[in-house]
Amino acid sequence: MAFFSLVALAIFGSFLPDLAAGDNWQPNFNETCSDIWWEQSGLAPHAVTLFATCELSGGTTTSSLDLGVCLTVGDNGQISGMDNGNWGGHADCGCGEYDVAQDGSTLSCTCTNSKGDNNYFNEFNLNQVVGNTAGFLYCYSTLGTVAN
Repeated sequence: MAFFSLVALAIFGSFLPDLAAGDNWQPNFNETCSDIWWEQSGLAPHAVTLFATCELSGGTTTSSLDLGVCLTVGDNGQISGMDNGNWGGHADCGCGEYDVAQDGSTLSCTCTNSKGDNNYFNEFNLNQVVGNTAGFLYCYSTLGTVAN
């Protein structure tokens, strides 16, 4: 079963993570992801894995990603084109506590940014991202907090 790892072509801001093959996850503009689910084990930030079942022109594939640290595109950490797309608040925000909705549709996290603030609690609606060509979600599984 093939794993499709796509790198987005545009990012707003000055930071583009150094992604190794298989470390990022983004729906293809031409694929329809009909199912998303989560598996959580161990301790955050490497406790949540995202899975998506996508219908491609060549058949069905299942992609997965360890959600260690996620960056979003746009001003103030908002994903472009998303009404409820605030994730992390800042590019240098590391999420240390995950809470996944029972239906697998929403991921929440409590974040600590580079200034030591820990009052960022953000929800991310997955259903608004999958299949939405306006949103770019950069995720990778590197340990530590990302500095912009």
